[in-house]
Amino acid sequence: MKRRNFLESAVLGTVAGAAAVASPSAFAAESKHRLRLQSYWGKEGDAQFDTFLDNVKTASDGSVRIQRFAGSALVPDADMLQAVSEGTLDMCEGYGGYWPGKVDVAAVEAGLPGAWTTYEEARYIFDSRGLRALAEEAYAEQNVHYLGPVFGGAYDLLTKDPVKSLEDMRKMKIRATPSVAKVLQKLDIPTVFMPGSELYVG
Repeated sequence: MKRRNFLESAVLGTVAGAAAVASPSAFAAESKHRLRLQSYWGKEGDAQFDTFLDNVKTASDGSVRIQRFAGSALVPDADMLQAVSEGTLDMCEGYGGYWPGKVDVAAVEAGLPGAWTTYEEARYIFDSRGLRALAEEAYAEQNVHYLGPVFGGAYDLLTKDPVKSLEDMRKMKIRATPSVAKVLQKLDIPTVFMPGSELYVG
């Protein structure tokens, strides 16, 4: 299926999660590789990334070692895709919702309300219905190799005060990624962006 047709027929979907991407030049013809990876999480992601980095080191017999940087440590989160494309970063764990204007399938890859409601449904859409192949093609056009989705949980609205109507939300500032902000702004709900690593404090 062509990407444009897929986008036109993608009617409803939810949050997919993050995408891991890498520069095609990250693996040159060398025996040892030292790669810089930035994720959009802060210290709260250390445990899971430590396991991943150890697994890569073990699986490659020590020839591939990855140094992980927390969100916005080297480049702003929203600029990670461009940084990988230009070689400033070797890899990133990002999220299509950050760059819908740069990758045409990003908003669909990130998840549209109702597209899938379980991990199994998401895997089916990516692997059996062609979304992974479309994402790989779209990221390749940005000089980036798409390693695959990293699925997250359901998209939650977290607030200090109860929300019982859209009017309640219109009195708040809702942190949202660019793709989600487009939906909320259509409903006259104010949005603001901040890096994932700053969400808890924010």
